[in-house]
Amino acid sequence: MGKKERKVMLNEREEELKKIIRCFDCWMSLKEEHINFVSFFFENSSAMKIGVYGYGKLGRHLIKEIREAGYSPAWIADRRAGEIQRDFKRNEPNIISPEEIKDVCDYVIVTTAGDMESIERDISERINTRVVRLDDMLIAVLKRKEML
Repeated sequence: MGKKERKVMLNEREEELKKIIRCFDCWMSLKEEHINFVSFFFENSSAMKIGVYGYGKLGRHLIKEIREAGYSPAWIADRRAGEIQRDFKRNEPNIISPEEIKDVCDYVIVTTAGDMESIERDISERINTRVVRLDDMLIAVLKRKEML
């Protein structure tokens, strides 16, 4: 790998980490006010089935938040599904690869900081659902609570 490619890769990783930090900052602002943003986001919605795309740092915390809000994730899609099941031995029976997405959900929450357009396109090709980014959810709740 040349210097130029390495620099591009490092810049992309830096941007991903900045997005993750912004998400956690918004999330903790809501937690400090004892607000479960999942409950608040879906309070006027008939959403019952929620899929989660991404089981990294944000995704693992999101699963807990979803459950605390009284929901159960329909599935968790991650490109590392097999690795997660093997390495972490998590009790998440519904971790699937993105290619295995079949069950229709009311919403899919995307937790990855990657290329949202291609992820949304991939999900939309498999099922008809509303796709929302985790950071967009957090910002919407902060705005509705007049915290932004």
